Amino acid sequence: MLAFGQHLMVDGYGGSKAKLQDLELVYSFLESYPVEMQMTKIMPPYVFKYSGLKPEDWGISGVVLIAESHISIHT
Repeated sequence: MLAFGQHLMVDGYGGSKAKLQDLELVYSFLESYPVEMQMTKIMPPYVFKYSGLKPEDWGISGVVLIAESHISIHT
């Protein structure tokens, strides 16, 4: 039997800037979502905030490894 991977990509363009900048919200999502998908989390999430030299250069990146693959977010 062949197993095929799945990718889900969500474009948050035009979404809430406050939510896209919320480090705790991103962490909380990565902490709880694997359980909701019945996946096996194998590490806690790692979430980092980036601020560039220009005010518009900012973002949050987070990742959580799951036994089946990984989940990542980049704002």
